[in-house]
This record gives sequence, structure tokens and C-alpha cells, in this order.
Amino acid sequence: MASAQPVFPRRLPRHDRRCKVGDPRPPQRKSVLQQPPRAAPHRRLSTPRPHAQGRSRELHPRGRLVHPHLVRTDVRHHALALPLPRAIHSRILHFDATARTTLKRQWEFDEGFASSFGKVIALFDAIRPGGESFDPSTGRLMQIPALPTIAFREVYANALMHQDLEQTGKFLTVEVFADRAEVTNPGTPLISPERFIDAPSTTRNPKLGAALCQAQFVEQRGSGWDKVVQSLESEKFPPALVRANGSTTVTLSAFRPFPLLSQQERHQAVYQHTCLAFLEGRVVNNSSIRARLGLRDSQASQVSRLLKDCIAANLIRPRDPHAGARAMHYIPAWA
Repeated sequence: MASAQPVFPRRLPRHDRRCKVGDPRPPQRKSVLQQPPRAAPHRRLSTPRPHAQGRSRELHPRGRLVHPHLVRTDVRHHALALPLPRAIHSRILHFDATARTTLKRQWEFDEGFASSFGKVIALFDAIRPGGESFDPSTGRLMQIPALPTIAFREVYANALMHQDLEQTGKFLTVEVFADRAEVTNPGTPLISPERFIDAPSTTRNPKLGAALCQAQFVEQRGSGWDKVVQSLESEKFPPALVRANGSTTVTLSAFRPFPLLSQQERHQAVYQHTCLAFLEGRVVNNSSIRARLGLRDSQASQVSRLLKDCIAANLIRPRDPHAGARAMHYIPAWA
């Protein structure tokens, strides 16, 4: 008798193997929308090639120089793949006239504060307002005093140290016009601009301030604004003006005689001169104000009216209200 052969089950089709007993229909596969989402793959960002390290980028008003940037390769944001913004530390804009509509040239420095500090100062010294010009009516050459570089250096160093680094989308900007220079840094002042000259050194970036001090760019002694006032007074320039609106802007005006100064500039010239003299122990009177503004002795009556206006504006006050006109000395209103 032949031996019994083993009976193996017949191999069922693929869909039959996953069917339940009694279910004649094969299971339906889930669509792509019904499947659970899977994490999209990410690729490591590649490091871009350095472009002229240690050099500033010069941009022209008619076209922007394009350089390779990091681009996002996330497949989930493929439609929104945009170049990442680079870190711009400072920007210098040179205008041909007194309005922002006549841009002549633009520079951007992104190699760091320490590396670009000397380049910014040298560039400003070359394009600062003033120098040799000519009278358009007569055609004669005339020499206009150039804006003191030491005043700009102190304003620029203070802007570096006191800027608000947490404000994104803003960076330090220097705008040089035909009649003025403006330095704007992100963030409002920590103290009132009226007390810049006598307030102790205060910064919102202690680590950055310590690094700039160690690199001998700043002193952190609260003497920066004193140097600005002193350098402008010695050359009979208009005073530095400060305005704050989310950012802090310091305006250094080109040389203008007393008749062309605005009322605010005249008041600030008297106030800053009085503050600096008070801190140095000097006497402020009608004669010293005339010397500050470059006026003659015959213009003493104009200075007397100006002093009365400053007293009414609560900027200065007499040291002794009962003193005579010749012996009248003035001190700041906060003294």
C-alpha cells in the first residue's frame, strides 16, 4: 500500500490571504490622503562660499548686486523657498543733495563691527559735508569748513554700543547729505537726550560694550557726548540734534552762520554750551555765548534775547537771579 502523501494548503492570492473568513471582498487600500502624515526629510544646509571676506559691498542705486545665499531645501516649503537674509551690521548712504530721493552711492558692511569700524570712519572722512565749493552766482571758489570727523566718530561708536540688537529688520544706518549727516541706530535712548552730556555710561548691551572697550573703540566713561559738543563748539558748528521714534537718530549739521540757524538749533547751542561749561567749572554769560556762536560784541542784544528764550523754555536758569546784567551767570535748569 502506497504511503499517504502530505496535503499542503493551496496558496491563495495576495488579496485572499488578507481576507477574513466569510468576507468575499478584498480589503481596500487607504488613499494617500487617509494615510498618516510622515515627517518630511530634511537636508543639511550647505555653507555658502565666502564672498570677498574682509571687504565691504558697494551697491549702486540702479541695481543690487546678488550673491549666493542659503536656500531652504525643506520639501514642505518648496513653494516658499526664499534666500535667507544676511546679517548687515551697518549701512552708509551718500546722497547728492539734501533729500533722500537723490541717492548717489551706497555701502554695506557685514564683516563685523571691529573690522569695519576704521573703514566707516575713513569713508565718512572722504564724503563728509564741507570742503571746497563755489558760489553759483559769482563762480568764485570758497572754502566751507568740513564737519569734524571726531564728532561723527563718537556718535557712531555710541550708536554701535547702545543699539537694540533685539529689533529684527533694523540695523545701524549712516546717511550723508549735502548739508548734514544722520546716524540712526535701532532702539530708543535709555535716558533723556537732554541728559546725554552729564549722565553716567549706561548701555543695554554690556557684553558688546565690554568688547568694544577692550578693543579700544569706546571708553565707557560717559565722555562721548562731551567730545561731540566740544568738537562742534570749537569749530562754531551747529549743535547735534537728537530725535527718537522707535529708533535714535543723531543729526550733525554742516557749517552754517548764526542767521541761518533754526530756533531749535540756537536753543540747543546755548543749552549744550551751558551744560559743558557747568561740568567743567567754567562761567557762562553773554560773552561766552557770543564766542560759541561766532558773534560780535555789537550783537550782545541778540544774545540777551536768546538767553531769555532759553530761560522761558526751561533749559537754563540764572545762578543768582538778583545779580546785575553784567554779573549774570547761567547754569543748566537741572543743576
